Formats: sequence, structure tokens, C-alpha cells
Amino acid sequence: MEKLLEKKIEMIEVKIAAEIKQAKKSGIKNKNHAMKCLVRKKSLEKQLQITCKKSYRLIYLLSILFR
Repeated sequence: MEKLLEKKIEMIEVKIAAEIKQAKKSGIKNKNHAMKCLVRKKSLEKQLQITCKKSYRLIYLLSILFR
């Protein structure tokens, strides 16, 4: 389960980097598209935060379970 969450975290981080790159690429020419990229980035950051909390919670519960 931990490995799954770690992979999901890595995947979300890659997507965030891609959205930032895409926003910078289209920022001057197409501001509307750049704004949409930034909105998607913000959404991905929220997903990342939730996933990190799940991961920390799982580690905490496992540490309590195996004391």
C-alpha cells in the first residue's frame, strides 16, 4: 500500500511539473490556456496534499500496529 501511494505521489509531481512547463510555454501567446494549466496545477497540488496525508496516516497506523 505504501508503494502505491509513493508511486501516486511521484506521478502527481510529474504532472505538476508538466502543467508548469505547458503554462510557461503558452503563457505569452495563449493566456487562457496558460490559466487553465495553472488551475489544473492547483488541483493536482490539492490531490498531492491529500495523498501525502494518506501516506503519513498509513505509516503512523502501521507504526502503532507493529509496536
